[in-house]
Amino acid sequence: MRKCYLWLLCLQILWTGASAIDRNVSDMTGLNSAIAAAQPGDRIILQNGTWNNAAITFSSSGTEAAPIQLRAQTPGGVTFTGNSTLNVTGAYLVVHGFKWTNGTVTGNVVTIRGSYNRITQCAIINFNSGSKWMVLDGLRARLDHCHFEVKNTVDPTLQIEVRDQTADYHIVEYNHFSRRPPLGVNGGETVRVGYSGQMDNISRTLFQYNLFRECDGENEIISNKSAENLYRYNTFRRSEGQFCFRHGDRNILYANWFLGEGKAKTGGVRVIGSQNYIINNFFYGLDAANSTGDAVIILQKGQTYASGEVRFNPQINGCVIAYNTIGEYTSGRAIDLNNGSRPLSPMGVVVANNIAVDANQSLVANNLTGSETWMGNIFSGTLGITNPGGITMANPQLESAGSWRIGAASPAIDAGVGGWGSLLNISGLPADVNVSLDIDGQTRSSSKDVGADERTSGAVVNHPLDSMDVGPAWLGGPPDPDAPPALANLALQKQ
Repeated sequence: MRKCYLWLLCLQILWTGASAIDRNVSDMTGLNSAIAAAQPGDRIILQNGTWNNAAITFSSSGTEAAPIQLRAQTPGGVTFTGNSTLNVTGAYLVVHGFKWTNGTVTGNVVTIRGSYNRITQCAIINFNSGSKWMVLDGLRARLDHCHFEVKNTVDPTLQIEVRDQTADYHIVEYNHFSRRPPLGVNGGETVRVGYSGQMDNISRTLFQYNLFRECDGENEIISNKSAENLYRYNTFRRSEGQFCFRHGDRNILYANWFLGEGKAKTGGVRVIGSQNYIINNFFYGLDAANSTGDAVIILQKGQTYASGEVRFNPQINGCVIAYNTIGEYTSGRAIDLNNGSRPLSPMGVVVANNIAVDANQSLVANNLTGSETWMGNIFSGTLGITNPGGITMANPQLESAGSWRIGAASPAIDAGVGGWGSLLNISGLPADVNVSLDIDGQTRSSSKDVGADERTSGAVVNHPLDSMDVGPAWLGGPPDPDAPPALANLALQKQ
């Protein structure tokens, strides 16, 4: 038994740091004093209850091995109301387990500055005030396992500032963005990464494993306005609008699920910037014609701008659409590569190894320039254009309605064509440059299958997300990955 107690003591030292302490606070005076005194490894613990008009500045510096934590006494047990805000600045700071609701804030609610700071296991629900609910403005912030619901005010739910050419390297993962009601004007994005004037700035944000459910604020659910970001393994359910490469070049949309689920105005992807990649995604049941534009995947025409101007609608020069599966949509078309009335058509467009299926609507908008490159695609339905080559009209034999997986006799098996290029290798981001995996996370063979699925017996790693996969543990999400193991049973082990 003595060995067990020594082991418990060692574990406790490892978890908290040899000199770290818990600083328990019950009011703003005590909180401010605790923040001022905090040392690496300390935990500042707020007493459970309602904290009204709590304007908190969490400014300190921990270390990578011993961050300073600002925590609720129990996750979800501290509720901020009224004119409550949180500003984080410093390094290696962690915010854990808070809830904001019933607010009267006029500005931003939570702002994360500094470097290597994290907010996790938090929720902002029915706050119904403030402009932006969450702002990442610094370097290498992490926002994970949080929940955002019913934002009905102008400005995005989440804004990422991209101030210069220094890559930010933020990570946004395992969050639940839910029920953003229609705003009726511009400014209702759920997520915006950069601003129009920041379109050439490099963010390199990794945006993964997030769920968007009924995010209807405006026609841009996510508005990308910066360069070199990777969006992968996210799920969009019953959300009016589209993922939009609104500004910015060299971004990747990889292995995401877009599911209409019977809702009107649900859309896919709209592209305006150059050298952007749409790879390995699944689109199903989308009301494409009643979203912005007329197709599940839309490339918009552009125009010229004088030097130094913000290029609101630049001409597209390079876009790769490869290994996607587009299932039955309720209106519109699968693909429109030359959308709108502006004078300059997209250039350098490659459409390779995609599956598109619809029994009722045309598949491709009849406005091609003839400069597009088509290769290895399998389409089923009414093509809508004269076949330019590179499109095989055949039933891909998807396993069932709403499935991205192909059957055992599908003509898509081993039919992928090379020569389309590869994904951009963005420094510091885990891009699958050679599309060696499918949307399930299964390994593709050397002769890749067409579409988002590789028919293989490997373990399925990824799947469309639902509420139990994301958000805080205390709101029904997955277990908190950073919760320490329970100690009670360790002492019962026989020695």
